[in-house]
Amino acid sequence: MALRRPLIAGLLLALLIGATGAALPSLRFDKQISRAFFSGGQHSETYKALLARADRPTEQLLVLVQGDRPFSAENYETIRDLSLNLELIDGIAGVLSVATMRFPRSHPDHPGAPLLPLALETTDIESRLAAFENATTGARSFMSRDRKKALIVVAVSSDPSQKHILANEIDSTIALAETDGLDISATGESVIGPEIVDALMEDLIVFNLVGGFLAFVAACLLFGNLKLVLLACCPAFLAAFLSLGVFLLLGWPITVLNNVVPVLVLVLALADSVHLVLFLRDDAKGTTVQARAKHTLQAVGPACALTAITTSLAFLAVGVTQNDVLQELAITGALAVFAAYIIVLVAFALMVPLLGRNTKAASTKNWLAMPPAAAQTILANRNLIVATGLVILGASVVAASQLRPWFELNNNLPETSRVLAANNTISEDFGGVFRLWYTVDFVSGDGPSEDWDRLRALSDMVRQTAPDATVLSLVTYADWLGHPDAPPTPAELEELPAPVLASLIDPQNGTTAIIATVPEPMRNAATLEQHDALEAIVRQDGVRSLTGMPMVLRHEPAGIVRELSFGLGLACLLATCLIALAFRSVMLIPVLILPNVLPLAVTAAALYPFYGGHITPTAMLALTVAFGIAVDDSIHFLNRAVRERQGGQSVSEALVVAINRTSRPMIVTTLLISLGISVTFFSAFNTVKLFGGMLILTFLTALAADLFVLPCLLKMKWTRR
Repeated sequence: MALRRPLIAGLLLALLIGATGAALPSLRFDKQISRAFFSGGQHSETYKALLARADRPTEQLLVLVQGDRPFSAENYETIRDLSLNLELIDGIAGVLSVATMRFPRSHPDHPGAPLLPLALETTDIESRLAAFENATTGARSFMSRDRKKALIVVAVSSDPSQKHILANEIDSTIALAETDGLDISATGESVIGPEIVDALMEDLIVFNLVGGFLAFVAACLLFGNLKLVLLACCPAFLAAFLSLGVFLLLGWPITVLNNVVPVLVLVLALADSVHLVLFLRDDAKGTTVQARAKHTLQAVGPACALTAITTSLAFLAVGVTQNDVLQELAITGALAVFAAYIIVLVAFALMVPLLGRNTKAASTKNWLAMPPAAAQTILANRNLIVATGLVILGASVVAASQLRPWFELNNNLPETSRVLAANNTISEDFGGVFRLWYTVDFVSGDGPSEDWDRLRALSDMVRQTAPDATVLSLVTYADWLGHPDAPPTPAELEELPAPVLASLIDPQNGTTAIIATVPEPMRNAATLEQHDALEAIVRQDGVRSLTGMPMVLRHEPAGIVRELSFGLGLACLLATCLIALAFRSVMLIPVLILPNVLPLAVTAAALYPFYGGHITPTAMLALTVAFGIAVDDSIHFLNRAVRERQGGQSVSEALVVAINRTSRPMIVTTLLISLGISVTFFSAFNTVKLFGGMLILTFLTALAADLFVLPCLLKMKWTRR
């Protein structure tokens, strides 16, 4: 029976490894980036309803053409050919560019003429552009002021099932148009998501491999014994690999948020493995390897179980949001963490008979532990240390309270992305990438004149509020027709392309649309102020609603930050109560608050000087996950102190032993996991760098709090009641 159990466990583990490896090609990556900030609120639901309108080409692709000098006649010819070729693709509802624009019919010099004539070589193109832009219609030429950049707006109305085919056709058409001196790139809501996910797929592979390699190298330097290194690293690497099986089991795709689960599982599993290995190495009980392994699992296993439960709670706390992607992260993270705990214990038990012999001579570097005299010094200055911790906590809370919810979609693109560069250029030279849709009461052209006057006033208000924006409405069409004081006639409306007409008029609901192309709201303070001013127009008479991606970006992530804040508070409360219950001491609840909240407050406060005073959903997610991991040191310290007390030691003696004996594994695990996560600093994503930096800062602060503040609190008389 004794031999059968390890054999069965080993076979089951091997079967699990094989099944996960065989199923890896089935892993899916979610390219619908909008799911990451749709929180189920009013703005996301309204925007989804807009996207579901089959009669409107709500998807817009922006093609940016850039040259290193002002465009020549040959360049304009290329832009015209590209515009025509894009318009000929099945699934394209229409194309707007300098090559498709026409002068207003009332223009004194070029009535109704194309902005770019056929004979480009013999035309003064600059004078025609100036004449068009100086017209009173306010129409855009889709040319930058320096004439080095041109924008082509493509309205897409294809079947969603054909999007991949259409995207390939568009990419091929753009690639054929690129010539020496011209750089052509595409952006838009349908392009940003895949761009982010493709880069994240590379990050997922690189971070797991490089992070694991760095942790392995560090373990070699720290342990100085290959057997101990393998005993610490192999279970952790195995747990990280098998965490991918959770995605396969649930059938959920890897998203821009839950892709961090394998790395975090590696971190947690490595921490547990190090605690197990160091206890095994220093264990004086047991004359055989098997006896020492059993005693190690009995002594450290319960603490590892408690850390798995508290970390799972932290992940589950993320699920309080109404965001589908975060809810998926909550469940996959919780399951993966708890599965990792079981895998580490099983793998450790199986590997000890093979690698656990002759390890006592191997010693972790002595300087990686607290000096023996430090414990007495810490306890002797407990009042000063606790007071200092409270002051730091208070200052950090004040700084953290000044943080402002923020979300910039561009910041989620890799720094090297051509899409990011295109977004910035379009925002600076053409008004923006995203569209706002105002729904305004308007019966028809035959309605009362007050209807038209109100629509014109609203359209003018939008143009004045966002002078660089491209605005499309019945008013701009009437201006182009040459009769701004009257709406377009039914015959004139029929001249519009059907998709454009469907975008502007909804006869069933008696509404029309004013569409403004603007930058994302939180690109900077100025764009946020402009967006809020545009949003205030909704309060004007006749405006039914305002929707579009800018509204989602402005409001939904802020709601996610608030929900994650509540989840973090709930995780702190539940984890603290759970630890107190596990150690059967109600007084541990106030004791654990300071050392476990202090790292979170310090890390949040650091966002004020280093991240512009902004708090993002990614930052809140990092704080929540970091708390679940950082609380592990508190559990291992308490576990050691309680075991010493049960062995007959006094409070002071137990705390001294706990500091001296747990400082080494706590420091080693913090160094290993921080080194593994430091690979995120090489990511092309600012959000990934932020996530990794916040985790590391939280871990380091938690280490200091657990080695200095926690023992001082446990020494105080009121905590032992």
